[in-house]
Amino acid sequence: MFVRRLSSSASSVTDLLRALEGIRTWAGPVQLFDAKAIVCRNQLLLAEKLAETAFKERKNISTRMENEILLWAAGTTKMDKAIKEVGVKDPSDFILFIPKKVSKKMEGKILGLLKAKALPARFKKEKEDFVLEKIALSRII
Repeated sequence: MFVRRLSSSASSVTDLLRALEGIRTWAGPVQLFDAKAIVCRNQLLLAEKLAETAFKERKNISTRMENEILLWAAGTTKMDKAIKEVGVKDPSDFILFIPKKVSKKMEGKILGLLKAKALPARFKKEKEDFVLEKIALSRII
């Protein structure tokens, strides 16, 4: 799993998302999150594992893995709500998530395409239990 808090010189979130499409062609599912909304790495790890399971069991809501991960990370079944809650909002402070391992060479290529530099991680561990519980319970009917 590759998780990095980044800052990009891209002029807009739209520009970041365009760059992301190129990265997805060789890196697989890739997602950007609001750095202020992600409280811990486990939030993304759990979201990714639950998204994988949803696809295997054919219970996924989205047809794209990266969007399913976004839904799970937000603990909702509504895409507009997920984007509002955990989606990237500011190109100068966001989290890049790639479910697979990324080599240093690939990381450099990704940072170049996103026009980004790494920032120190800033998680809110005190909210971890609440967020993980919300995710786990989000699809119980």
